[in-house]
Amino acid sequence: MNNRPFHEVRRRPFDAFQLALFFPGLGQVYSGRLKRGLVVAVAEWLAESMLAMPLWQNFHVFLVGMILIAGVPLFGILDAIILARKTKRMILQRFNRWYVYAIWIVVSYALLFTLWTFVKSSRYQTYRQPTGSMEPTILPGELMMGDKGYYRSHPIFPGDVIVVRFKRDPAFVYIRRCIALPGQVVQFRDRILNVDGKTWVLRGYSLGKRIPIQPIEFHDPNIVPPGAGNSDNYGPVTVPANTVFVVADDIANGLDSRQWGFVDQSDIVGKALYIYFSPQLERWGTPF
Repeated sequence: MNNRPFHEVRRRPFDAFQLALFFPGLGQVYSGRLKRGLVVAVAEWLAESMLAMPLWQNFHVFLVGMILIAGVPLFGILDAIILARKTKRMILQRFNRWYVYAIWIVVSYALLFTLWTFVKSSRYQTYRQPTGSMEPTILPGELMMGDKGYYRSHPIFPGDVIVVRFKRDPAFVYIRRCIALPGQVVQFRDRILNVDGKTWVLRGYSLGKRIPIQPIEFHDPNIVPPGAGNSDNYGPVTVPANTVFVVADDIANGLDSRQWGFVDQSDIVGKALYIYFSPQLERWGTPF
């Protein structure tokens, strides 16, 4: 009588692919390679943990990190498929049991949840520009990296491209350019920006020349503060304490402090660092 607890089974590459895709290292365990599965799992989780590390201030570091984060799991999946194809049939090992797979899956989910928690609390976050309000600096659909902790250790300067919330629409964040700090005087005359009486044209600033300029006599009821004129002939207004004045780079087409009011410094989410994805390849890595 044969009391041997193990029997010969066939290993399917598609099954190995599915296990490796969702549970790092389990595709190798499925083909009878426990140690190899552990090494692959550790390598994949170390690569994925880079998402929660403070490494993303530089675009080139970001690019290398993304290659590793995508490449290591891809290697694990291909390795699992190749192992299954080579193995075809094998004697089941003691670790090829449903409860071992169940433990592996539970641990994978626990690590994934922990990683996601750290990623959400990370100081670096990605943002997408949905409109043309920041053209030509940022084009619609481009993805940017932002640093939520930047202004904890750095002062804000006029000209910074920042991530903000407006009191009128606090559920969303916006990318805008800071142009004035507390005590500075902001004025627009025929869509030309003046700060403290000096004309200031920022890099990438668009005057929207195809759109007619509103006359100085016109008072827009949607302008903040009331009575400040209109978006093309605005002010002068003095920026209150603990606030900043922000504008859209395409000043004729974007909503900003002229329509939504000053931004409390507590509503500055962070600093925009660089474009990491754009339909135009030459714009990848463009800093702000």
